Amino acid sequence: MSQVLARKWRPQSFDQLIGQSSTVQALQNALKHNRLHHAYLFTGTRGVGKTTLARIIAMCLNCEQQITHHPCGQCLHCQSIRKGHHIDVIEVDAASRTKVEDTREILDNVHYAPNQARFKIYIIDEIHMLSTHSFNALLKTLEEPPQHVKFLFATTDPQKIPPTVLSRCMQLHLESIDMPTLSSHFQSVLTQEKIPFETAALDAIAHAASGSVRDGLSLLDQAIALCHGHTITTDAISKMLGTLSETHIQSLITHAFNQSAQQALELAHTLIQTGAHPASILKQILHTLHAIACHISIQTSPAPFDLSHLTTFSTHTPTQQLEWVHLLYQIALSGQRDLPFAPTPQQGLDITLLRMSALMPETPEEATLPWHQTEPNKPLSTFNNHISSSQLPPHQETQNTPKRSPTSTPLTPPPSQHEKPNTLCAETWHQWVEYLALPGMTQSLLAHTGWKTYQDNVLTLTLHQKHHALISEKRTQTIENSFKSNGFESITIVIETHDTSPDSLQHRKALEAAEKPKKALKALEQDETLQTLLSTFDGTLKQPELKTPSS
Repeated sequence: MSQVLARKWRPQSFDQLIGQSSTVQALQNALKHNRLHHAYLFTGTRGVGKTTLARIIAMCLNCEQQITHHPCGQCLHCQSIRKGHHIDVIEVDAASRTKVEDTREILDNVHYAPNQARFKIYIIDEIHMLSTHSFNALLKTLEEPPQHVKFLFATTDPQKIPPTVLSRCMQLHLESIDMPTLSSHFQSVLTQEKIPFETAALDAIAHAASGSVRDGLSLLDQAIALCHGHTITTDAISKMLGTLSETHIQSLITHAFNQSAQQALELAHTLIQTGAHPASILKQILHTLHAIACHISIQTSPAPFDLSHLTTFSTHTPTQQLEWVHLLYQIALSGQRDLPFAPTPQQGLDITLLRMSALMPETPEEATLPWHQTEPNKPLSTFNNHISSSQLPPHQETQNTPKRSPTSTPLTPPPSQHEKPNTLCAETWHQWVEYLALPGMTQSLLAHTGWKTYQDNVLTLTLHQKHHALISEKRTQTIENSFKSNGFESITIVIETHDTSPDSLQHRKALEAAEKPKKALKALEQDETLQTLLSTFDGTLKQPELKTPSS
């Protein structure tokens, strides 16, 4: 009877386990020098070898020859453990046995010596699924187990395991398998299975496996069935996985970059009609943009793709255009995040492509795609100009929207609404504070200062001690620069602090605010209609609590 590849090619020794060199080295050294822990916890994503590693350790501990890091695999114990029916190696699926009664039933036999083997070994898979009471029942035995007992736990979610259990285990994390290692492993499997293949097809399967050997072998089984034992081709894998060729993805990005929104949408709709899913299209767009960015920045091809066809493109890409690739990536990433919230996935993809098209340069000739660039050193002069603008596409700009040249300087603050004073003296100080209209805390500092003197180009201002925190070298320099731009080229600002409140603009405004309730109350007292109502209904006018203004 034939087996699926995931079971047929399950590792039976440390040497056959791929992608876990550091973990394997630590376990082999522990077995070699007999420095064994009583409880091991293997963590990692699905299909990376957690339960397989536990079985290998069980064979190492119970091999008839001795405790070794190279079990013979031929003795009765090794064969029984490999087949999964050894009487002293108990495998428990915690996902189906979560109750505390199940855990107590297991622990009732812990103190009995093993029947045949050297150790009684408990392999508990997905241990994070146990209930709180089950973990509590396990704690005491886990802390002081008998010498003949070893616990081997496996989980994909160690965050759900109580800290009291984690502290009693030696935790070993199994890494996700990288794409080249997975692809190489699949090549080895198919070579021994005598099934022809294309390397690019196995790369696509390895990428779709997302670091899981078991998932990859399951996809490989599906590919073999799809190809009827013939050569596993890239086209067949693309159809099986629902992925698209790089040509289609490149065309979508090209249309977006050239502001051809209609062509981009038409191509996307055609791809969806042929079976591609919008989420898959966005994911591939992100991978391609990532590949282009890596080629531009570090001249290195990312592992998931064969980017030889992009090498020529990237070598002709000026570094100045890297910002556009980053911008497109952020738009596509945002579209992928918002896709579940769109009325339909196709609408979400359409809006993402429209955004990518709308935020491109005003004229496609000034910033063509990297692989269509004819002048390698031509800078992307419109990038900073476009980012600082209103983010509207060209056809949405109104006649009132100013056109900015590529060399235009940043926008300056709008001019003050107050009239510029003719002189700088005590009488015009408050007018100067309003006219300068400096930003943020600098204006607050200026509004709390009062006039003292202006001699020999030194302007001395006073400030109450409680506002001392407003003073900083940067704000003082900003005030000086503002006066210099208004004709006082050699001015120096000195701010002194005192215990008394100066005649500042802020203090004057506070006085005016305090006078408003008094004026309002006086106006009410003089109102004839109100006085008539008060006399008719024997009423009184309540006096408001007036606060003393502070500077």
